[in-house]
Amino acid sequence: MEQLSQANAKIKMICRMVAEIGFKPLAKKVHALLIKHQDKSKVVQLRNKFVTVDPSEWKDRFDMTVTVGLGNGTKTEVKEALGLIGQGQMILKEMGLVGPEEAYNLFSDIVKVAGKNNPESYAINPDPQNPKFQQVMQARQKPPPNPLVEVEQVKQQSLQQIAKMKEDHKHEMDTMKMQSEMEIERNRLRMDAMKDQMKQSTEFMIVKFKEEQENYRKIMENEVKALIEGFKVDIGKPGIGAEMQ
Repeated sequence: MEQLSQANAKIKMICRMVAEIGFKPLAKKVHALLIKHQDKSKVVQLRNKFVTVDPSEWKDRFDMTVTVGLGNGTKTEVKEALGLIGQGQMILKEMGLVGPEEAYNLFSDIVKVAGKNNPESYAINPDPQNPKFQQVMQARQKPPPNPLVEVEQVKQQSLQQIAKMKEDHKHEMDTMKMQSEMEIERNRLRMDAMKDQMKQSTEFMIVKFKEEQENYRKIMENEVKALIEGFKVDIGKPGIGAEMQ
């Protein structure tokens, strides 16, 4: 990694030398030729926008300088630097010192480090002349609140709450009524079952009693008949002739 870093540094040094010796004078000559010979405006694409450029309106370059980029390190170093800048912006944002343009500039640098050349493909440029940004700002702008509207909203909310309370109370009463009716029906079914059971028990006892009475009657008839025929029996005890002689 150290050897690779040194090799990259050598390449960057060569690029800076070529830029300083070759492209810097070339930029000055192009600028001078445009001022001298370009006598009408021209539409060019600049930062993904078509703008009108008129070199005849440019001033003389008495104080103009051409700056050659000295490089900002490797992508890893640039990413770390952008991360530190982002942390600093978060602190300054609480103080109101970072706005949409500053945040977008940092986002643009992050997109470029990622190898993408068009940050506007991923976010809206907060340029006041950008129609998309104007639409966003218009959507965020809210009209001043109307006191009458607020009063009406509060009134409607109160009416809705009252209606909801009534509906809840009605539902609760209906539920209680249904539970009471169900409980009454269960009690009625239990009473009917008890009546049927008592009726069955009573009928069984009556049948049983009648059978026992019939048996006693037959026993008495047999004993009386035995007495008439001259047998000695014990009348009134179960069986025929318990002490028959």
